[in-house]
Amino acid sequence: MNLRRLLDIVLPRRCAICHNILGPEEQCLCAACITRLPFRHFESPTDNDLVRRLWNTASVYSGETLLAYQADSDVHTLVQHMKYRGRTDLCQLMGRMLADKLMAQDFCRGIDMLIPIPLSRKRLRTRGYNQAEHIARGVSQATGIPVRTDFLLRIVDNPTQTSLRAADRMHNTARIFQARNPNGLKGKHILLLDDVITTGSTTASALQTLTESVPRLTSSVACIALTSLNG
Repeated sequence: MNLRRLLDIVLPRRCAICHNILGPEEQCLCAACITRLPFRHFESPTDNDLVRRLWNTASVYSGETLLAYQADSDVHTLVQHMKYRGRTDLCQLMGRMLADKLMAQDFCRGIDMLIPIPLSRKRLRTRGYNQAEHIARGVSQATGIPVRTDFLLRIVDNPTQTSLRAADRMHNTARIFQARNPNGLKGKHILLLDDVITTGSTTASALQTLTESVPRLTSSVACIALTSLNG
């Protein structure tokens, strides 16, 4: 009996959604719950719901998401585990699942680096980890594209976006990032990564900051889940 199976007997691993005991080959989520997830499909990587949310305020080449997000859903449960319950293993699993989708669509061709949306220093100290960075590390494990956390800094610990209207979100996220070492990004194609995108205001703010600081930068965006703007 190998160590993994022995540990599963002593401390059985459970699915983050249904809490059933996981099988030996399952990681974080059981096969049944994965099958029921609301995977989302875009016809075009360069003209879709995610990209159009950013057009008015930021320059973006392409965009993709793995799942559709709704409140009080299995995806909401996943996000809660990733954000607040220390499940960095789940973040990386979802990153690998996102990467599988991106690679199947040849989405990653020409992308030089992965940049996770950063947390403020205060929030990072409180939480202990950045879920977007662990998602990026999962994508990197599957694609081989390096993760870089030294080019984008969050300089404002803005209030949570959860209860804000769209217009208030834009105000809340204005000028909250700072570009660092912009010469290292000159002429590069980056993939900006986050867990959930709603109005896109945080993502747009990050893109604006980088675009204004870096010549000839090409930016794409991907997330684990995308909300519906229609409720």
